[in-house]
Amino acid sequence: MKKALVRKYNFGDSNLAQKSDLVSGYVELDILKFGSYNYTEADRQRLIAITVDFKGLAPDEFWEGLKADEVSRKNDMRRLLGLAMNPVRDRIKLYYGEMSALYRSLRLADISKASDHDYYFAVRNVHRLATLKKGVLAAKGLTDAMLTALDSALKNFDNQIDVAKAAESTREEETENRIVKGNALYTELVMVCEMGKSTWADESPAKYADYVIYETEAGKSNIAGRITNTAGEPVVGAMVEDEGKGDVVAESDENGNFLVRKHTIDMPPG
Repeated sequence: MKKALVRKYNFGDSNLAQKSDLVSGYVELDILKFGSYNYTEADRQRLIAITVDFKGLAPDEFWEGLKADEVSRKNDMRRLLGLAMNPVRDRIKLYYGEMSALYRSLRLADISKASDHDYYFAVRNVHRLATLKKGVLAAKGLTDAMLTALDSALKNFDNQIDVAKAAESTREEETENRIVKGNALYTELVMVCEMGKSTWADESPAKYADYVIYETEAGKSNIAGRITNTAGEPVVGAMVEDEGKGDVVAESDENGNFLVRKHTIDMPPG
């Protein structure tokens, strides 16, 4: 059994693309500092290219919609097949009798509950029997036009079953492709953000926060902010406390900025 692919990130695809756009802009400004990691403009362009490719993919809902449309068409073809079968089936039942071995061999009881595959073959047997017994069934009103209409409906239904299956396969393939490319983008983004955080960890909480990818894992995330007084001026040396424990977890810098890293504060899941 094929193992289902899983996204490595726990936020929307559009959020991933947006974050990548933002980070590539931050890296452009910080490219000289990234040089210490041998990360160049060419590497940044690769991130941009991966992002553009990812954004060009149709969303899962698009492919699901196409699949649903083909399934709806298939169901319509099945209904039309039933309408074409009924007059032929009725002539067989009238001539041979509902309890006859020949009629019962068609196994039409509860046919409405049958799978598409079983439904198709059951109706095809009706057409086959009616064609073989056309001479005697004509006495009950069977016509060539009825058999032609049933044959056409069988072909339409059989073809639409294949089309619906193809649409389902396409949806699965495109969804997997989107997951694969999303995971590749996320992996690249995480690497770049780790460089950015390492670069600014001891210099600028605000710049550090630019490279934070917010996650819901364990209900924890980095928190960045700025503390000002009523006049809008930065407050230097303000203590930020963990409301739950009362511990000091950060202190504002000369610009009033502070950063609480996820390992210094526990937040309730949710």
